[in-house]
Amino acid sequence: MSEEQKAWKCKNGHVIGQVRKAGNGIHQLLLYRQAVDFEGEPEEVDVMAVVEGTVLEIRCGICGEVRTWVTGQEALDKLIASYGKLIKQTA
Repeated sequence: MSEEQKAWKCKNGHVIGQVRKAGNGIHQLLLYRQAVDFEGEPEEVDVMAVVEGTVLEIRCGICGEVRTWVTGQEALDKLIASYGKLIKQTA
């Protein structure tokens, strides 16, 4: 199964990471260690984290603009279902 990926950019167009929809239907952010400006030569990127939960204040390393990655409904549904299973196991 191929994953659909989309660039996740600051408001000035620098690429901070990639958004992908994983096999479980959850949208994930592949957060780059350094923001990339793809207008020049293609650069090698280093993914420092794969994020499913909310992250406040992700700062662009090129221009300093800040974005927030917000947990999608799919991730919240998965969390609630996992919590429900945990409660049933401990009861």
